[in-house]
Amino acid sequence: MQWVENVTAEIGGFRDLIKDIVNKINANKIDPLSTLPRSKGVILHGKPGVGKTALAISISKHSGQPYYMLNSSDIFSTEEGVSEMKLVQLFENIKQHEAAILIIDEIDIISGRASTRKSKLDIRIFSVFLHLIDQLGKNGFIIGTTSRLHAIDPVFIRSGRLDMVVEIATKLPQQRYEILQIITKSLPFESADERDTILRQVSKVTHGFTPSDLQSVCSQVIFQLIRQQSEQKDQTAKLHHFMQALTVIRPSGLNEFGSRVPSVTFSDLYGLND
Repeated sequence: MQWVENVTAEIGGFRDLIKDIVNKINANKIDPLSTLPRSKGVILHGKPGVGKTALAISISKHSGQPYYMLNSSDIFSTEEGVSEMKLVQLFENIKQHEAAILIIDEIDIISGRASTRKSKLDIRIFSVFLHLIDQLGKNGFIIGTTSRLHAIDPVFIRSGRLDMVVEIATKLPQQRYEILQIITKSLPFESADERDTILRQVSKVTHGFTPSDLQSVCSQVIFQLIRQQSEQKDQTAKLHHFMQALTVIRPSGLNEFGSRVPSVTFSDLYGLND
């Protein structure tokens, strides 16, 4: 399918996942007389920097359908009724098309559990959003993104609503290799074979690195090559450039497993003066 191929060429590492999402969108156009609940969308979740929003945009862009994008935090307004009207108008825009996609970034902000809905405005937006999803016709499809899946009220993930939940993660070396292939297109290597060898080696030692982290690694490699240029040295990227970059860029995907060295010393403890 050309749609899948186009997205895969732009966003590496998630081919099977992309295919599943595209099939889900296409399924909405099939058998309009079915009495089964029709899915209204998908939620992409994962750590910050893993590429959720970029993936949502790429899928929408290559769909050939009009698409709209909403950052959930932009909904809120201090004026009475304005926030709700913004949401309503957005869904009205979708109705004007035969088929359209709505990307909602940080969807947890407007679909949070009861414990997170602190104000009357939060409650109203939650109710309006849920109603609009239920009223969404077969011409609309929602792609929500979040780094806080646990914060979303389960009522949104029921059958007939946003009932497809997909984790976006780069856990496999092959995924990171495919991402590096795209990121390093403009980097100079001595040969195609050497480029392939280097990228495969780097992909094996970058567990926990998100696409954003890998982009930062490649930026560090570029800085090294620029520095070499002033010294009139070889201008091709080598494995040692990447290894040096990895001493500077840390994997954000492993932050939750990090430990903090306590600053308390024995002299700070009462009763240990001796």
